[in-house]
Amino acid sequence: MLRISQIAFLVGLALAAFGVARPAAASSVIYYDGTGGADDGTVYANLLMNLAGHFDGEITTRNVLDYAAGDMNGFDHVFYVGTDYATAIPEAFYADVSGGTRPVLWIYENFKHLTDYLGGSGDLGFEFADWSAGSGWDFIDYKNRMSPRAVDPSFIDVDVTGSPTIYSYLSTGAANETDHPHFLCAGNGFCFLAEIPMVFEGWDDRMLVLADLLHEFYGTGAAENLRALMRFEDLNPYLAQPEKLAHVANLLEERDVPFGFGVIPIYRDPAGEWAPAGTELPMSEAPDFLDALNNLLAAGGTMVMHGTTHQYGDSVSGYGWEFSLGLDNEPVPEDARPWATERVEWGLAEFWSQGWDPKIWETPHYSASHGDYDVFNEYFDFMWERPLVFPVPPDADPIFGTYLEPVSQALPFYSMSSSLGMGMLPENSGYIDRDEGQTPDMVIARAQRLTIVRDAVACFAYHHTQVDDADLLAVVDGLKALGYTFVSPEEFTGDDGMDPPMDDDTGGDDDDDTASDDDEMPESGDDDDDDDSGCGCL
Repeated sequence: MLRISQIAFLVGLALAAFGVARPAAASSVIYYDGTGGADDGTVYANLLMNLAGHFDGEITTRNVLDYAAGDMNGFDHVFYVGTDYATAIPEAFYADVSGGTRPVLWIYENFKHLTDYLGGSGDLGFEFADWSAGSGWDFIDYKNRMSPRAVDPSFIDVDVTGSPTIYSYLSTGAANETDHPHFLCAGNGFCFLAEIPMVFEGWDDRMLVLADLLHEFYGTGAAENLRALMRFEDLNPYLAQPEKLAHVANLLEERDVPFGFGVIPIYRDPAGEWAPAGTELPMSEAPDFLDALNNLLAAGGTMVMHGTTHQYGDSVSGYGWEFSLGLDNEPVPEDARPWATERVEWGLAEFWSQGWDPKIWETPHYSASHGDYDVFNEYFDFMWERPLVFPVPPDADPIFGTYLEPVSQALPFYSMSSSLGMGMLPENSGYIDRDEGQTPDMVIARAQRLTIVRDAVACFAYHHTQVDDADLLAVVDGLKALGYTFVSPEEFTGDDGMDPPMDDDTGGDDDDDTASDDDEMPESGDDDDDDDSGCGCL
């Protein structure tokens, strides 16, 4: 019986964790229960994998129902995500978990079965007490902050019989209240988490608390190091304003703020919303735009490929979806490996013609099919977005043309290993657009929430045609005031985010002047790349 309401809701490698010696090259395994689908542990394991990927580049997920004795022996860290109390977990799993030979993090359900197997608390110093509906226990008391639990406060209550280390408590928020342990660890490296925080990502701060607690599980000893990323969004050959881009790049250089910039290499406007109907303008035919991009590179910017046309059907580039039909993340009818491959290579050819080969991918509106991401992984080492998390194992065959009800995840930091294969740069603080209610204060508030994670990376997006300088600088100054230091994406990718040029013939000398600074530009638009209502969130 699944007790959690189905709602929309781990590179510190220490030489030891809780006294358990481990090699320099770590590996982790995440066990989950259930048989597949959005209502069991598969998607939760994938959400956890994306978090654990911050700490470990080698992560495997496995169904605990297939467990055989000794299966976890090849791993340095073990997770179990329990979702189904009725799951008949193999006894060999309980035996190996209780052996105390490696750190184990047990999350939520079936802890009763483990303590029944142990005949009580055993060497843990705590044992199962009861399942609680949690009414009133609406906060996590951690690091002198009360982090909200806004939805479904149920949890597993434990009795403390020994001297475990308790890192966080469930609380009513009232003074002098008797609190319940939330995350605690035994001396043998076994840790227990009383709920499944990943379920509530986007609703409250539980996932952020877990992200920081993983430092304790992995024993990183990491000090606070808050970093920030910003990204110019939706740069395309027709609507970009080169003079404004140069002006803002200068402002950022003066403030020592590196940046990334997402490029849509081919502008299309079938219905004539901003350009003459039927317009299709590749950036290789827009010399002013190429000059602007070269200026951004010279200013220390990191180039990102943001789809090929960022539109589908009659929609206009920068506003329409490309690999799905909209907010429900339903794949386009043409979705298949040949179609997605041709689409990506069509756009890449525009970069290659200029000697550019970006290694960072950003999916238009953060939405594509499960199979499409496998295609993206063939061409790019990193993705920069709020990833979709699908209810299928990471090693499943790519699935095209099928709606799988994915969920969206706003990571609080960089992850070098993910359920989608690529390393992931986060986007978690939204974008500035007063017309859409996305004020600078809202962006700063999101970054403030992230500060509970000791090495959070706050990232926001910036549409240069829609945002006043004052609003951009307000966000930059606001994040600095919170203790964030702006860094380049190279901090995580290890270089400028691009492979070596294809050749020395960079092109860009086409005299086509289809795009002009004098063209009328949109003042605002409903680009929901990073808004919770448009990123694929449930």
